[in-house]
Amino acid sequence: MKVKRSRKNSGTYHVIRKMSQSTGSGTYPAVDPRDIVEPGRTVGSVAALDGREPLPFVKMHAGGNDFVIIDGRYGLPSDISLLARALCDRHFGVGADGLVVLDNSTSADFLMNFRNPDGSVSEMCGNALLCLARFVHKLGLCGPTKRKFDFEAGLRKISSHVIGGGERVRIDMGAPLLEGRRIPTSAPGRHIGAALPVDGREVRFTAVNMGNPHCVIEVDELSDAVVQDLGPKITRHEFFPEGTNVEFVRVVDEQHLQFRVWERGVGETLSCGSGVCAAAVAMNLEGRTGREVRVSTKGGEYDVSWSSANDRVSLAGIADIVFTGECNLDQGVGRLLDELSL
Repeated sequence: MKVKRSRKNSGTYHVIRKMSQSTGSGTYPAVDPRDIVEPGRTVGSVAALDGREPLPFVKMHAGGNDFVIIDGRYGLPSDISLLARALCDRHFGVGADGLVVLDNSTSADFLMNFRNPDGSVSEMCGNALLCLARFVHKLGLCGPTKRKFDFEAGLRKISSHVIGGGERVRIDMGAPLLEGRRIPTSAPGRHIGAALPVDGREVRFTAVNMGNPHCVIEVDELSDAVVQDLGPKITRHEFFPEGTNVEFVRVVDEQHLQFRVWERGVGETLSCGSGVCAAAVAMNLEGRTGREVRVSTKGGEYDVSWSSANDRVSLAGIADIVFTGECNLDQGVGRLLDELSL
């Protein structure tokens, strides 16, 4: 099926075929994500199978945490982990902190399938959800006026709300998990202001699961020396059998945190949505902040609220569209895919 686009004199464009209406079968017509910002040409379906047709994508970021986003509801190369490693490579691919695949869900509007740059699975990524909500809203996949979407992400169902013109998104991240077995950690119970042995010294931390594991550490200074030394050591520490994200936090006051993060399977990134939430929860549990805080990261600012009524955490931030394009899987990225599969 071809999608025709034409440019208006104003420099904007419109889509001739409406792509926001349900087919009546519970699925939606194929949508090319380049319809977000790139008018003026005819392309085929978004589907890209192992026949290696060109694969349309959108590059987005939230707080400088950048992603390649693909509509995978109609087909993708069979090995998404290899695809993530190829696309996220900043020298030979598109370059990103993760691959986000939109898929069908039986329990929500959509499912988020997320891969880290090393191909590993991440159960949760708050920034990716901010971007995915704007992606869905911008393409009108549930209708042109709908602003609230539910996503299946790992073991959680996440609600999102696109605000105003669409750049700002609020998501309900659910309740934090604090029991060690559910984070998981190698020891049961809660670990709030606990001591973690690292290279013969003890590091004070709080462990939180926000759909994925987090180790939050308060520091006096967010220095490169601290982040780059402790980050890689703690992310694979034996106390966290599935690894962990590591958050370094400086408390400015009861309503403001400064933040850096070392992400599991990635390294240091400019921000981390679930990590921002974990940091806010941890600092409240340690009596350092209230339940509503602004968190300043290297890539931008977020507002986090932890409700005392229902125990759920909400995250609000800005999601930006960087550019759209397509990968030729017969060349370039395709060759890297072949090399990675050897």
